[in-house]
Amino acid sequence: MAKAGNKKKLKHPTSVTVISRVFKIEEWNSVEADRANMFGRTIGEKSTIIQIDDGLDDPAWALTLHHEITHLIFMEMGLNLQSKSLGSLSEEDIVLRLSNGWAAVYRANPWLLDFFSAHLR
Repeated sequence: MAKAGNKKKLKHPTSVTVISRVFKIEEWNSVEADRANMFGRTIGEKSTIIQIDDGLDDPAWALTLHHEITHLIFMEMGLNLQSKSLGSLSEEDIVLRLSNGWAAVYRANPWLLDFFSAHLR
């Protein structure tokens, strides 16, 4: 992923609703993110905070937000990798849950699709 360097960054969103939960989006100190070898994270399983490396350029920042939201949809839609019930789901069941999750995210955050369209390469 590309680091921003001295490039001026656009205003990033400060919160996003995923299914029925509102998640605060915070800039994460780039040095700490590098130390953790991560670009983004959701703090704790029950947390409502998403942190994204503040050193990323806008396309990388947007992709990282998309990635973190996908993790949250996976979790909120009951697609836990440690669950034995996941193995009983077909690919179609999993894709349906993810699709429904993303549809719910876009309904709750109508600005988000434009944000991704503008920033993802």
